[in-house]
Amino acid sequence: MRRLFLALVLGSTLSFGACSSSTTNEGPASGGTGGTSTGGTSTGGTSTGGTSTGGTSDGGSGGISTGGASTGGSGGTSADGGILCPTGKKGPALIAVGSNFCIDATEVTNHDYQKFLADPVGAGTNLTGLSACQGVLDYAPGTTVACPTFAPGVDQNYPVRCIDWCGAYAYCKWAGKRLCGKISGGAAGPPDASTNQWYSACAGPKAEETYFYGSSHEGGRCVDAPPVAAVGSTLSGGVGCESFLYPGLTDMLGTVAEWEDSCANPQSATSDCGTRGGSALQVGSAVPCAASKTVDRSSQLPGIGFRCCWDSSVDK
Repeated sequence: MRRLFLALVLGSTLSFGACSSSTTNEGPASGGTGGTSTGGTSTGGTSTGGTSTGGTSDGGSGGISTGGASTGGSGGTSADGGILCPTGKKGPALIAVGSNFCIDATEVTNHDYQKFLADPVGAGTNLTGLSACQGVLDYAPGTTVACPTFAPGVDQNYPVRCIDWCGAYAYCKWAGKRLCGKISGGAAGPPDASTNQWYSACAGPKAEETYFYGSSHEGGRCVDAPPVAAVGSTLSGGVGCESFLYPGLTDMLGTVAEWEDSCANPQSATSDCGTRGGSALQVGSAVPCAASKTVDRSSQLPGIGFRCCWDSSVDK
């Protein structure tokens, strides 16, 4: 454990809930009972998860990515004016969102994150210029009783959880991407589809829809109740938690909430930072794309994971 106050964090009341111990990757994690999570403010409605469905990942079967070295192109513009996502980036495959940026098809998985920790370059990532995370070199998931087992061979295609904000930020940097934030670079502000990467990918570039898959909530379409499931688990029935606009983009509502680069004080180690998408471990009503919840960036909670984004600012 790298932060002594983690126990205090898990003892507070943010509704990301406690989860069960993880099972093997042959099936969904065993059900957990809701616990408490750290406090934070929420906007845009109450939350329950949606179900998650996985997109394909680059070079791995079943949604598991290779996490190998980046060998692909550097992006560009397609014939129809859309952005061309670079290939060969580490972690989940990238999905183009309009002409501005690309986003991971699924949440980062346990398999992806294990690759990061096993790479001396990844595990040694020092976030220079970001004083809130400077000097933090232990990005391992939390190990409290509420957190699932994190080990090779266990739930490889499940979203990684109990990762704090600095760990998510460091992983995305290592992967040749960035934690989703403001379109064109930097930290995100309020949910505005013209400026916020995560919100634009969820609701559409003009905020066309309330939910990831359409205008009305559809119970059971996303993983909106325990247990947390593997990425892509709802696609097998033909209709799942997949974007209404960007085929292959999945899991943005439900399963786990996702960190974004949106912090009240970017340079404070104890600042609250934004999460989006809700969690299967939360109790409440359906989470719309506009909903957000702020959480202390040092929190390592079983209901929070993340995904990364990419745009031209990353490679400058």
